[in-house]
Amino acid sequence: MNRGRCRRATRRVGSDRLQKHEGTRHVAIPPAFKAGTTALVRAAARPSVTQLPLPDFDDRSFRTEDLEEATTGRLAWIRSIWHDPGIAQALRHASPVLAAEVEAVESANSPSTREVRRVGVSVARYLLRALHRPTPFGLFAGVTTATFDAEPHSRWGQNHAVVARAGAEWVGRLIEQLERSGELLPLLSVVVNNTTFERDGSLVVPYQAARP
Repeated sequence: MNRGRCRRATRRVGSDRLQKHEGTRHVAIPPAFKAGTTALVRAAARPSVTQLPLPDFDDRSFRTEDLEEATTGRLAWIRSIWHDPGIAQALRHASPVLAAEVEAVESANSPSTREVRRVGVSVARYLLRALHRPTPFGLFAGVTTATFDAEPHSRWGQNHAVVARAGAEWVGRLIEQLERSGELLPLLSVVVNNTTFERDGSLVVPYQAARP
């Protein structure tokens, strides 16, 4: 009895759905995005940044009497990496503190085993990022154009162009400081934010300062 009632209820619901479907007018919804002929690709700027193998930075792999020789090899590796102008420039931009530490270790007469290991591990981490992580981080990654084709292929150039622009947060703080000036405030005009754009019916503001 319970099963029969369920069946009849199902039929009624199905019938209602059918009638509603037959009386519904289908309206085409315009897509929010459309495909173009050109795409942007973010990739590591130097995928073959170095062919030198990474040294072993694990002190447990060596006997105590062999640590001095291992430190000498690590230091030689750090110096060879730092002599690459592209790597040195990217590291200076990403971490000025690490760049200063590398220069201190490189120029020291007898740096300690611990300091060489610590600096070497930090440099190795940045190199791995430069090889495998196309994240928007300083000079380790870049953006270029791509087109669609039947077969994938790529051409990796060497003449990369560095483009710098002021960050929205920095510009926002600068504007706030200028607005506090009693001399400049009467000269300022209220204008429309020309960095905003519309996306799928919504107004997008690239940056908004956090309000307390």
